[in-house]
Amino acid sequence: MTSSLIGADKATHGKIVGTALVAVLLFVAVGFWAHLTDDANSTRPAVVKASTPTTYTSHDGVMVR
Repeated sequence: MTSSLIGADKATHGKIVGTALVAVLLFVAVGFWAHLTDDANSTRPAVVKASTPTTYTSHDGVMVR
């Protein structure tokens, strides 16, 4: 097994490309099947509305949100 990518043979490069391809396909598949709502029959997109700003802490008169 080659520890350097520069001096690697074709089989090592093929393994790296194959592993990267499988990882990308898995990432895309998870993103494709991810849903924001539980309603599978909804044809409308999910709407996320921002609420009013909330102050979590303050320090010496400087508020951090």
